[in-house]
Amino acid sequence: MNLIKVKIEKDDNTIKYIKIIREYDNTVSIGELKKKIDANDTVIGFDLDNRDWINMENMTEYKLHREFYSFIQTLIKNGAKVEMTYEYEVSGYGIQTEQLDMKSLDRLIKFNKEIWDEVENNPD
Repeated sequence: MNLIKVKIEKDDNTIKYIKIIREYDNTVSIGELKKKIDANDTVIGFDLDNRDWINMENMTEYKLHREFYSFIQTLIKNGAKVEMTYEYEVSGYGIQTEQLDMKSLDRLIKFNKEIWDEVENNPD
């Protein structure tokens, strides 16, 4: 499990943020997103291990991760105060959690790409 959870601080621009979220992912209703922002709950989760990109035309894991990065960047550029939490499992230690900023999210995406490239280039 490699999950990034995103919360957005409630302010006067909540509707603008909901519109941006729905452009990125329209699976959650407007009302549900508003409730989640009002309650300071996770509004969107992004699983770095998700393999749905395999069924998407002209998509790679890296591109999907970069789209998520751009989505978060758009929220921030529009004034959203975003809190990202990264949850990952460490063998023998269970679930670990750490806060992410944009710089650490970028490093995480690049690190995952390096690992994926190494696995593809060295299948043994």
